[in-house]
Amino acid sequence: MKPAPLPRQLLWGKNAFSRKVYLKADNETVGSLQSDAFSSDVEARLNGTHLRFDVRGILNQRVEVQDLANQNAVLGTITFGWNHDNATLSLASVEQYSWKRQDWLTRQWSLSRVDTDTDPEVVHYTKLREFFSTEGTLELLESSTQAEILILTGLFVWIYFQEQQATAVIAATA
Repeated sequence: MKPAPLPRQLLWGKNAFSRKVYLKADNETVGSLQSDAFSSDVEARLNGTHLRFDVRGILNQRVEVQDLANQNAVLGTITFGWNHDNATLSLASVEQYSWKRQDWLTRQWSLSRVDTDTDPEVVHYTKLREFFSTEGTLELLESSTQAEILILTGLFVWIYFQEQQATAVIAATA
């Protein structure tokens, strides 16, 4: 059975002290990203897509995007910019996407297709509030057969950078 098409807008959120980010459409949970306490890998689901973001390396980390529904086939890789404000997703289908934060506080970020002329934005993310829980919206701006992978990747990179910042703060105060 083929999954229903994704709506153009989704709500995402993360409760305080939780290692799980949820995705909702019309108040119904349609996906999630979750990591274990002792692993930097993240398992993600959305609309029939089931991925693992397998973090590799210590200092120069890169991430394999694996399709758990297809015997862990590698769909692509994510490489990170040194200053924690950008990342690149290279899919096995030879498509490339760039993750960029659009403000210093990372209240908005995007995933754009790397194109020689225009670099069109494919998914736009907005963090609406952050107190005991964090919530935001995302908008799929361009239809794609890879939409689920792109949406999940944009949230994964945000989570990764948030964890890197928290680790740096803890190390600085120790």
